[in-house]
Amino acid sequence: MRDHIRPREHGGTLIEVLVAVALFLLGVVGVVSAMGVVVSNQADVQIRSEAAMRAESMLNTMWLNVDRTTPAATALSLQNFAHLTGTEQACNFAGAASSNNLVTAWVSDVTSGAGKLPGSTPAMQQILVDTTANNQVTITLCWQSSGDAAPRQYVLRSYVN
Repeated sequence: MRDHIRPREHGGTLIEVLVAVALFLLGVVGVVSAMGVVVSNQADVQIRSEAAMRAESMLNTMWLNVDRTTPAATALSLQNFAHLTGTEQACNFAGAASSNNLVTAWVSDVTSGAGKLPGSTPAMQQILVDTTANNQVTITLCWQSSGDAAPRQYVLRSYVN
């Protein structure tokens, strides 16, 4: 009887090693990609926290500097804090800018200070005061990071009495 001679297999181990390396690299790429998303989300959370802090800061400034001698004085004093009260087009507010030194300093700090909001401009910040609605104050801060398709915003509503 004749023995069948099988041809020798060469390179089987090499193929297994290459497949293992490819799978390992695919896993590494997935982990790096996930880390990129986490870092991006962390930056967004940090900017939102900064915006919240800036809005609260302005609200506290208003609370401390409003004239409460009479209801009419309170309403007039609050109106001095109004900033860009016109209409909004994608976080681009219209209207007159406030001449109140506290507001102009706040806007400058938000748009060009050490902890400024990225891509923000003075026209992207608004303070609305509605004295007919129990002195409701609405503070809107907008910014646009380099990767954002549209501006993001943070809105704080409160009452100053």
